[in-house]
Amino acid sequence: KLMLITILVLGFIMAGAVFGVARAFISTAPDLDVTEISDVSLSSYIYDSEGELITMYSGVQNRMWASIDEIPDNLKNAFIATEDARFYSHGGVDIKRIVGSFISNLTSSNIQGGSTITQQLIKNRMLTSERSYKRKIQEAYLALQLESKYTKDQILEFYINNVCFANAKYGIESASRAYFSKGTSELNLAEVAFLCSIPNRPETYNPLEHYDNTIKRKD
Repeated sequence: KLMLITILVLGFIMAGAVFGVARAFISTAPDLDVTEISDVSLSSYIYDSEGELITMYSGVQNRMWASIDEIPDNLKNAFIATEDARFYSHGGVDIKRIVGSFISNLTSSNIQGGSTITQQLIKNRMLTSERSYKRKIQEAYLALQLESKYTKDQILEFYINNVCFANAKYGIESASRAYFSKGTSELNLAEVAFLCSIPNRPETYNPLEHYDNTIKRKD
């Protein structure tokens, strides 16, 4: 009985400590500023007096915007299937995925993340890529807030237009035009799978440098 009581007391102490640390991390999280999500840098185009394109200026990030209506269903489904299978059913944080990733990380050498599309959007636009509990807790906290501000389709649109497709191509429209010389709405299934292969690890699946890797993942 004494052993059981000791274990319970220690368990409560540890739970309290974890809760206290989580509250401290949340209290230092930045305020959710939706303009940091919705306002992104887009490439600029310079035309002559006849309306002919002279040149494009993109700075560090080459990005063109594709509205949710222009994004094919196959593309939406591919991103959801690979990045966040329960995207339309969770509230910003997928507890089932977090538990599954935790167990997988304990039992294998492959490190898996438990971030949802909403959390990844928060990380990319408001936080850093630092691998820490502090960043993950703040990411989850802000993701829950973001889900109350935007619809699922809006979040998906922001996400697909923000991710990197290697070679300074950000967003699906820039990637589609760079790699296939066509707009997002014109992509076929194979092209959709090809492009969706890149953002997971742009340095590994860069089609200009590691084409075989990209094709393998696409297949």
